[in-house]
Amino acid sequence: MMIFEYFKSDESLNQLLTECQPVFNEVEMIQELFRADKIISPNEYAKYLNVLTGYFMYLDRLSAVAEAYQEIKEAEFLLEAKNKPLAEGQKVPSDETAKAIAKQKSANYSRLANLLKSYTKITEKAIITIQSQLNRLSDQLKYKTPTQETW
Repeated sequence: MMIFEYFKSDESLNQLLTECQPVFNEVEMIQELFRADKIISPNEYAKYLNVLTGYFMYLDRLSAVAEAYQEIKEAEFLLEAKNKPLAEGQKVPSDETAKAIAKQKSANYSRLANLLKSYTKITEKAIITIQSQLNRLSDQLKYKTPTQETW
């Protein structure tokens, strides 16, 4: 499925969430390893760096598209909230009421955009931390004397 097709309906949004769940689960598993200070070797850091970089590229793209669709849908629902009553000969709602209606109708798009943004940020922070740790370990190994233990 093309990325834009995920944003056509609530059903396709749910499908996207289902397809992202394994990524979310693995990011959370890696996050737990960080929290428990369980990543100890350069090989582990390198492995997770590659995994997280792939996830970041995937999530960052989805997050950007989700944010754009959130804004588009909110604008569409705002126009609908103002124009539909007008077309039906009813009183047009106030701007505040129309905005509230639009926000409520676009809530699934907003939640998805926020969720993807959150996981993108978590993944990015983990990548930065791993890069720092690998640099630190590299410096330690570079200046290691023959009597020092290795990682």
